[in-house]
Amino acid sequence: MSNLKRHIWLIETIQRFDYITLEDLQFEWDHSGINDKREKLNRRTFFNDKNAIEDLFQIEIKYVSGKGYHIPENDAEGFNMARIQ
Repeated sequence: MSNLKRHIWLIETIQRFDYITLEDLQFEWDHSGINDKREKLNRRTFFNDKNAIEDLFQIEIKYVSGKGYHIPENDAEGFNMARIQ
């Protein structure tokens, strides 16, 4: 599993929810079809991926206390997974 695939999965998963907690992201990852090796999404991996996504795609994943993580609409406006495959 490449980091890029996980980055794309994170962007798409966070976009599906208004807000999502790290625990819910971990649950979604545990049950994801692309997680074929059944790897865990630990806190450190998530934050490393979050920073990489910002560097690679200029998409900021923001945290709102009491709600969870989200991607502001204008940050992901131009994101198109097909464009980078």
